[in-house]
Amino acid sequence: MKQKQRLAQLMPSRAKSISRRSMLRGEATSRSSERSGLTLLEILLASAILAAALAALSQQNANGVRAAVRCELETEAAVLCQSQLNRLLAEGHSSFNVREQAFENDRRWKWSATETPSAFPTLSLVTVTVYQDGVNRNMATFSLSRLVSAESRKATL
Repeated sequence: MKQKQRLAQLMPSRAKSISRRSMLRGEATSRSSERSGLTLLEILLASAILAAALAALSQQNANGVRAAVRCELETEAAVLCQSQLNRLLAEGHSSFNVREQAFENDRRWKWSATETPSAFPTLSLVTVTVYQDGVNRNMATFSLSRLVSAESRKATL
């Protein structure tokens, strides 16, 4: 019996301490539950930052692709220009003035050649220009120039 009385006496104080503890925990729980999720504003802000980052990355990707295409076209133009200049010099033409001729094996590319006198009377400057037809000429244009002597021209004829 003494135990029951003793428990009854302890219970109210224990109940008070438990309720105080639970209230303290409840406050802490309610405070943490207020911040346990993300607000709509935070989600919108994160989405806007992600969209801006993706836009910047896609722009960089587009610039990289454009530069790769330009580099490929310039390389092809340089090879075609060198081969055309070598062919013209090997054939030994009397005049190198040619306007917009298409290549036999690739009709997308055109070439022209000009001959201008140089500061030296026995030399002339031959310039061959290659460009891709139908494309912005600044993107796929290549020119090569070479000094040609009159003696080398006579030797090939």
